[in-house]
Amino acid sequence: MRSIVVIMGMLLGTLSLANTFHPDIPLLNGEGKPWQAGEAVSQAQSCGQCHDQSFIHHTMDQPHILKMTEQQRFAWRLGIQPELPERTESQCLLCHAPEQKQLTVLADPQGVVNAADLSLGSPTSEACGRCHSAVQTDVSRPFVLPELNLDNHAAFTGEMYVAQRISRSAINIADKQVLNFSFDIHAERVLSCADCHAAANNPTAPQGLSADSKTVKYDPRGLSAHDFLRQPDHGFTAALPCSECHDAGQSHQWLPYQDQHFSRLSCESCHSSWIAGPALAAVNLDTDPAELQWRGITEELVTGYQAWLLPDEQGRLAPFNLIAVTENGATRTIAKAIHHNVNTQTAVRACQDCHSDQSKLLQPITQAPVNLTLPAGFVVADGLPDLTAAGIYLLGSNAVPMADWLGLALLVATVAGVFAHGMGRYLAWRRLGAHREPRRRVYMYSRYERLWHWLQAAAILLLLITGAVIHKPYLFAWISFPYMVQIHNVLGFILLVNAVLALFYHLASGEIRQFIPMPADLFVRMFEQIRFYTSGIFKGAPHPFEKTPEQKLNPLQKIAYFGLLNALLPAQMLTGLLIWGAQRWPELAMTFGGLVWLGPVHTFLAWAFVAFLVMHIYLTTTSGPKLTSGIKAMVEGWEEVEVTEEHTS
Repeated sequence: MRSIVVIMGMLLGTLSLANTFHPDIPLLNGEGKPWQAGEAVSQAQSCGQCHDQSFIHHTMDQPHILKMTEQQRFAWRLGIQPELPERTESQCLLCHAPEQKQLTVLADPQGVVNAADLSLGSPTSEACGRCHSAVQTDVSRPFVLPELNLDNHAAFTGEMYVAQRISRSAINIADKQVLNFSFDIHAERVLSCADCHAAANNPTAPQGLSADSKTVKYDPRGLSAHDFLRQPDHGFTAALPCSECHDAGQSHQWLPYQDQHFSRLSCESCHSSWIAGPALAAVNLDTDPAELQWRGITEELVTGYQAWLLPDEQGRLAPFNLIAVTENGATRTIAKAIHHNVNTQTAVRACQDCHSDQSKLLQPITQAPVNLTLPAGFVVADGLPDLTAAGIYLLGSNAVPMADWLGLALLVATVAGVFAHGMGRYLAWRRLGAHREPRRRVYMYSRYERLWHWLQAAAILLLLITGAVIHKPYLFAWISFPYMVQIHNVLGFILLVNAVLALFYHLASGEIRQFIPMPADLFVRMFEQIRFYTSGIFKGAPHPFEKTPEQKLNPLQKIAYFGLLNALLPAQMLTGLLIWGAQRWPELAMTFGGLVWLGPVHTFLAWAFVAFLVMHIYLTTTSGPKLTSGIKAMVEGWEEVEVTEEHTS
């Protein structure tokens, strides 16, 4: 019991000290003389007896100094320079004691305001909310949506710094029963506006280092509390980067390609992309009063809206609200940045939200915002943003049509050629009947050759399947996109290791010679093989060259495999490795044009692989007495080859 009394006494003592910490204030008039009844009190002069009012006034920006009407403030935030009043002196109590009565009422006959009657303190979030956004930290009373007019401080973005859970608010919002989280997690966790938007010289705020600080990680020098209270900088800082408080690497271990995502996306792009409130969509200033159009609300209820993700000053995608402003018959678009309404419940976690044809990054833009410097070509004719103009290639969403069309044309041409050739062989078989040449069984493929071949075939086939899901995920909505990415990466490394081991085997055994076309293959034997495929095969003629374990490939196969193993396969592996390693070696990837170039090239090479597989599988049907003889030989190792005159004699 005694402990409780002691604690209560300490708390009461603290409260008492809090009320008497600030000294009594002798009131002064505009000339700096003691205030007399009937005169106007100068807050700047009165507070300036202890605080450097000229310094404070100098560091404040114009909107905080001028007494603007709501209409003037509205025009200012639209980027329009309104007719503003003359610069006025600082009104300290507007922010530091917004609920305070007039000082003249509190003053004693000597013109002194007793400290016990003051409620001075750092600006509260509600004080900031008088001009900025809609703010409510009290969770005991239901939050009411501000009226949709010029006085709505949340109009430009719909951001509401409210600690209350949406489901407990007084807002009629869609799916309210499941929105069991606060409007803003920072408000819920009792962070005030001043915690992030601190005075630049606040000794308790993180102090940035000068650009010439080569060896210093932290500078312990700072203002004393006395000096800060004397000259507090009122040029309030922009909000601290999220990384100053949050370790994104630890909290996003589930996210693949972290570095790549963090270098291209602001935290708000995922955590503030959906705004649970209405915002301005269009403003017509040519009407009186101004005609306002809203998004995120219908006649029945609030729906919220999806923000536009556009490149910010750092080139990272960040959420904005776009407002069409009509003035003097001309319409322009302005973008308003979104930094609040942060929560984890509506944060983007599904890969398909961005990596699909319905990507959140592909919201139509009818006109480039005049207050943002977007990359050239970012806004295209159909209104969809061209992310490649910003150096962004979004797997599953971005697709360079030329790469797909060229690849598809190559595949169609290959299939058409195979079909025409196969139909010719079938008609020749109908005309000539079955023709069986003398054959003998030869052990053609060693165990390792068969293992290497089938492992490579399986890896390439699965890479093509998983690659198709990654390239066009909306066609395979039932398949997990992130799992396909992981499987694709694993298969890529399996193919790489298999290729390296195969290269070592073929070099060590001398088998590499079979894949190197000789001059005779290029200038003489190649044409004999072409003549066989275009003529002899339809007449039942034997193969022009004997197939042996030492000479497995005909001249055309040598040329094809030489191109495959020295160009197509290495190029596909290199582009795939650079795409995978873009977050680890971004500079290396950028030397090859970055993902904007690597992605389309990798895609076209995949089409080329499909065309090669079609041709390769078809040509196996020409190597034996049966259509499946070639595949059977690669499974068993033994192949039935034609008997030449040399072996007959």
